Amino acid sequence: MNFARTGAAGQPRAGSGSFGFHQGFNEGRSLRHWFGVDLAAQFGLRATQTHLEGTEFSPENRRQIFLTSGLFRRVDYGLQYGVVVDYLNEDWYYQADLVQLRGELSWKFSACHEFGFRFMAGVNDDTILATTTTPAFSETRAVEAADQYRGFYRRSFGRGGSWTAFVGGTDHEHFIIGSQTEIPLAQCWSFAAGSTYFSPSDDVTLDATEAEGWNVSLGVIFRPGMGVAKNRYRRPLFNVADNGSFLVHPQ
Repeated sequence: MNFARTGAAGQPRAGSGSFGFHQGFNEGRSLRHWFGVDLAAQFGLRATQTHLEGTEFSPENRRQIFLTSGLFRRVDYGLQYGVVVDYLNEDWYYQADLVQLRGELSWKFSACHEFGFRFMAGVNDDTILATTTTPAFSETRAVEAADQYRGFYRRSFGRGGSWTAFVGGTDHEHFIIGSQTEIPLAQCWSFAAGSTYFSPSDDVTLDATEAEGWNVSLGVIFRPGMGVAKNRYRRPLFNVADNGSFLVHPQ
């Protein structure tokens, strides 16, 4: 969606990558005291502000709101799982509201090593009016969240740190690879970095601007109460959705 169509189908697109800022929160709560089940709930929000000076095809800034909410179970050993609903509100040269379902199932062989499977499934599509100003052009089209399937390995280390590598694909035959890292810096503070890259298979013929995509994010996390041992079971299993986990493309 970073490359807007500025003319009839088949004409070259205009666009570039989105660079800017993001901020938000992610809260986890145990449900054991209320319902007597070995589960926890999470709710989080991420806001992004990018293209602060506009783009070559539109003067509009890009603003996104991601919401993530669901249930999960963290363990020291054995079966670990969870499912969340992600919502995206996009306000740019088009406006869209999309929802996807995201789930994870993994097996912890030890406190440090974990293998698992994660999926993302689009729940709805949205019909948008995409409008560019340079040149002046508008069109109505449908957009959706890509269905994704990822296998991953996660290596956990002290004070909530972890490194996750994943590989997978989408329902549009894209190949996906990436990683997520969280490095403890000091008590309650961590540095986070994430990357996702996807490209179509050799059997798919697409315009060059649709051929591949990527997302890179950097951030600093503050976690109050990180030093309390029991809190590790209610630390959210899923990061709040972002442009690396919520992939949007035209139908």
